[in-house]
Amino acid sequence: MAPDAAPNHVVAGAVRPYSALKLDLLVLLVPQQEMRTLEAAGDIETAEPPPNGVGWIRFGSKRCPVFCFSEQLRRLPEVPATRRICAVLAAGEHAFGILCSDVSLLRLPDLRLSPLPEAMVLPGRPIRALALHEETVMCVSSAARLMAHAHACPDATR
Repeated sequence: MAPDAAPNHVVAGAVRPYSALKLDLLVLLVPQQEMRTLEAAGDIETAEPPPNGVGWIRFGSKRCPVFCFSEQLRRLPEVPATRRICAVLAAGEHAFGILCSDVSLLRLPDLRLSPLPEAMVLPGRPIRALALHEETVMCVSSAARLMAHAHACPDATR
């Protein structure tokens, strides 16, 4: 199944590697092949942050924007103390960071993706499906969707 394939079916027998990005209680799943590296939040350059971002992180020879989201996926202008890890993701040629409270690799056999309930479908939100793993509901997204959301999302004060 492609990362943006239609949800609501099981990938039986396949082991799907995902990165689980924890934003406190929210768990975002992104395909493992979109993860580039993990850096300490203390390595972020906070002077002159990018639009909608909290700072910059070095990835190879590039300086990449870093974003911080609330559990409701609203932009946080200040970094909570719980966000100690910067997950650097790539959407095509564009790399960017998301501040997380924890990051882990999940290899999920027989992953069932379920469409979002009608009440949860919001325009411009990066969640495309839900997954259940060990009694935890996780939100399935992609680096491209998260990057687009980072550039367009409102801050947490709105």
